[in-house]
Amino acid sequence: MKKRLTRFILALLTLSTAISSCGKKQTAENTPGENTTETTEAETKRDDLPDMDFGGAEFNILCRTEWSYEFDAEQDGDVVNDAVYARNRAVEERFGVKFNYHAVDGGWVLQDTFLNALTSSVLSGDQAYDMVAGFQAYIVTPVLEGYFLNILDMNHINPDADWWSKKCNEITTVNGQLYMITGDIALSMWESIYTLFFNKQLASEYNIGDLYELVKSGKWTLDKLYELSEKVSGDIDGNGVYDENDLYGFASSDDNHARVWFVPCDLHITTRGEDGFMKMSYNTERTQNALEKLVKLYSAQSSYKRFAAFNSTYINLDGPNMFRENRALFAPAYLKIAAILRDMNTDFGIIPLPKYDEIQENYYTTVHDSTSMICFPNNVKDENMSALIAEALCVYSHYDVIPKYYDISLKTKSARDTESEAMIDLIRDSLTFDFGAMYTVPMGGTITILGNMIVAGDTNFASKYASIESTLEANLEKINEAYGKKQ
Repeated sequence: MKKRLTRFILALLTLSTAISSCGKKQTAENTPGENTTETTEAETKRDDLPDMDFGGAEFNILCRTEWSYEFDAEQDGDVVNDAVYARNRAVEERFGVKFNYHAVDGGWVLQDTFLNALTSSVLSGDQAYDMVAGFQAYIVTPVLEGYFLNILDMNHINPDADWWSKKCNEITTVNGQLYMITGDIALSMWESIYTLFFNKQLASEYNIGDLYELVKSGKWTLDKLYELSEKVSGDIDGNGVYDENDLYGFASSDDNHARVWFVPCDLHITTRGEDGFMKMSYNTERTQNALEKLVKLYSAQSSYKRFAAFNSTYINLDGPNMFRENRALFAPAYLKIAAILRDMNTDFGIIPLPKYDEIQENYYTTVHDSTSMICFPNNVKDENMSALIAEALCVYSHYDVIPKYYDISLKTKSARDTESEAMIDLIRDSLTFDFGAMYTVPMGGTITILGNMIVAGDTNFASKYASIESTLEANLEKINEAYGKKQ
């Protein structure tokens, strides 16, 4: 690999050990007149995958049409697409397989189509799919119904490897069972990380100060976000009503971004009990205090909380855009928005979502629940092949795809300064998951509780929780029973 790839792979902070493991893999760039640098086996060895040839066997991947680009890509000059294409060809050649991509509608409102394709295949025993990449929030339903293999019992997959998300695997393993896994194989995981964008022009005009230093000092908190946001607001069109045409210090959607705040505040919907199974942990004094801070933020005149009420880049549609038009200082958004905003005339910066308070040691973030989770139907035709090829795809993504997505698509083209590059690294390193959020569908909508209250301006968490507590507890107990907990 070239020298400059060292910079790229250093960005892979999925786990605290990623830097050291990636650093071993580099080779020097050879230019005319220079001596060739001899590399050791330790420097060139990227994985411990066994040498196996499946004799041209077809490897069938069930994926969602909306996210099929994670697997089905053609060479078209786009650096990430080309990298995915090259990854696929390299794995096919190394292990003697031929990829077939079965893309089925599987977006937010089309889950039945995808899940029916999956379940009908398993029930009929036709062994149609060797690997499944499903919508995280919905794939948990067939997980609980027993449609997938326990990944911890499969050969060739190492959930502790740098290319998989250790935090996700740790959270979703219950009673020695792990049925879904994600990591560098899933571009959707990288794209949907929650972060915070700020407009540098507005920050300068309103004397906001050095936000990067604020983050590094550990003083970037909910209270500070409210304080700075309050400095910026204006009735630009002069109609006496604050709407999407005016200026705000903080602008957020009323759904996806409002509901995620429990993570940066280090709240937990569920935690693991002494028996190893999951228990509810949401109704705490900290949750109540965080809710009060967030309602204060979202209810301020300087805040606009209805991004989804009109078209904007934050939902990938055309129309008014506060951030592009310098009418929002702060805007929560997915990391992929950096690439969408790269032609924006005004410079922007990227920082993590704020902490609950300065006492909280770390910043935390998570991903949208559409992230692809990798699963294996319990009737795959060759369990070893399924596991080995999935591991290989993730390995090759780790070294050959993600560095290009992360550095070229985000840093080089999108982030406007070295400080934002460092912030993106910090954000990636703070990625975490919550079991209760991941199982929001069978639990009855846990992920929406806090967000709905924030937007509604309702601060009585105890009352809201009391009205649904018995349902949440019962649903969680059913999930624990599916993992083998006995009454």
